[in-house]
Amino acid sequence: MKGKLSISHNPSAESKAVPTFDRPLPLLPLRESDFSVLRKKGEVYVDKTEMVFELAHPRSKLFLARPEGFGKSLLLSTFASLFKYGLKDFSGLAIEKLWKDKGEYLVMELDFSQIRAFKSVHDFRGQFNSYLLERLRSSGLVEYGFAPNANGISEFSKWLDKQPINSVVLLVDNYDGPITSGFTDTDVLEEIRSVHATFYSCLKGASGCFRFLFLTGTTKLKNAGMFPELNALRDITSSPRFGTIVGYTSDEVTNYFGHHIQYASNILGISKSELIRQLIESCGGYCFEETGRKKVLSCKSILKFLMEPKRDFQNF
Repeated sequence: MKGKLSISHNPSAESKAVPTFDRPLPLLPLRESDFSVLRKKGEVYVDKTEMVFELAHPRSKLFLARPEGFGKSLLLSTFASLFKYGLKDFSGLAIEKLWKDKGEYLVMELDFSQIRAFKSVHDFRGQFNSYLLERLRSSGLVEYGFAPNANGISEFSKWLDKQPINSVVLLVDNYDGPITSGFTDTDVLEEIRSVHATFYSCLKGASGCFRFLFLTGTTKLKNAGMFPELNALRDITSSPRFGTIVGYTSDEVTNYFGHHIQYASNILGISKSELIRQLIESCGGYCFEETGRKKVLSCKSILKFLMEPKRDFQNF
């Protein structure tokens, strides 16, 4: 990523009238990672659902690594909505004509970035344990309470063992959150890895109940040096087919945010093509797939720019 760019404004740009539209600019999905909420609020959604269908149509166990700010959490929320509510939130999107699955599934969403502020192995174990128990309760997946000394992984494993074949959808965001939290003590990290390995081992042991399993994180499984328990997952991190499943391509920015691009180009006194060029330069043309052909921009950076184009092109 490069630092702040200086651009040459048209001398008369400040006096130009900002374009007006017959309706307000479309709402930007800034800081919104809940797909159902995004759709209900009418915020811009860049349609990735053809790829969503391709991944969700068969029984699948998947893994995707991407940096923060590219939309992994929104992607998982999209799968959650699909398996919870069918096509309720997908009107007008590509998957509407493709999805025929009428099954009813138990959907469990976990986000291990919620477990980062720990000071010791004991603290981490307590937080991990409490988090699993709380998610089982709040997701409505258990109708009973837990004993004061209940073990979260054990209870989670018991719950999985009771589920019918092909009935559970499990979505794990930031699978490596605690390990990449900044803790540097190698002994502590090894203990954290051990707790995770026990959890992932219970997933492997109950694999028959999963209709769909998807893990995301910022670290590739092989680079994290851990979790042979997850070897059965299909790693789509470098897949050319899914190289743009998160992030925005330059064409998507132009097509889905056209009014915002027009507004920003007028504010800055430059053409739309020049604006897109500078967005690519400042927000990065990142390539994650192995052929090196498909590039995407950071969703977070693009949306922050479109929210306040007067701030020019900054390294967000």
